[in-house]
Amino acid sequence: MSLRIVFMGTPEFAVPSLKALVRAGYEVVGVVCQPDRPRGRSGKLAPCEVKAAALELGLYQLLYMDGIPDSAAVNGSAGAAPASAF
Repeated sequence: MSLRIVFMGTPEFAVPSLKALVRAGYEVVGVVCQPDRPRGRSGKLAPCEVKAAALELGLYQLLYMDGIPDSAAVNGSAGAAPASAF
């Protein structure tokens, strides 16, 4: 049985950690990141780097938080009681 993980991160430097967990075979059951924000001069909504990487990796269980999530929100959002949150 693999370790079930909820990954928490938003900035670009968190992407290698997310990819490493997936490559190592851990079961990432959810990703917590900030919601899409306006970017650039056009102000078009764009995802954060972690959300973009999660979608590329086929991780579609996303939870958006503007602040630090509590453990109940993380556990409930993953729907599968993760063993760890990173």
